[in-house]
Amino acid sequence: MIFMNFIKYALILSLISILSSCTKFERNEEVIKFLKKEARIDIDTFESFNLFILQDQICGACTNSILSFIYGLDHKNSMVITSNESKILIKQLKNNIGEANVFIDKNRLIERYGLRYAKDLIIIYKKGELKYYAFLKEDDFDKIEKNFIKFQEK
Repeated sequence: MIFMNFIKYALILSLISILSSCTKFERNEEVIKFLKKEARIDIDTFESFNLFILQDQICGACTNSILSFIYGLDHKNSMVITSNESKILIKQLKNNIGEANVFIDKNRLIERYGLRYAKDLIIIYKKGELKYYAFLKEDDFDKIEKNFIKFQEK
């Protein structure tokens, strides 16, 4: 009986451990290194900092909805990283977000830092601490925007 209770509690603790580790962004250290070394940004100096990593695949409607979503957010203390060297895209990003907020990854540094994903990504920091991350999908825009607003508040 004692052994069965032990197994039951061990399974519950294992399940909790597994579930809580699923929410951790496993590339946080690489993002911070990338920002410090390549973009010369120390996120510890910001009240909040928002990072958007755009992957270089262009699928038309998907990309347009994601860009429209990003353009609709507040860009204070934000950066967009893109490996796509499309002059039209870069001009659009600079016009909508600001030239200083766009990092054009011509040397494929995102790949070297292990930040190449199948989907575009948003990462939000508050006082240097990772608070939220999500893959940018149209179905999740409402939830992402709520979290974005929540972590911009002081």
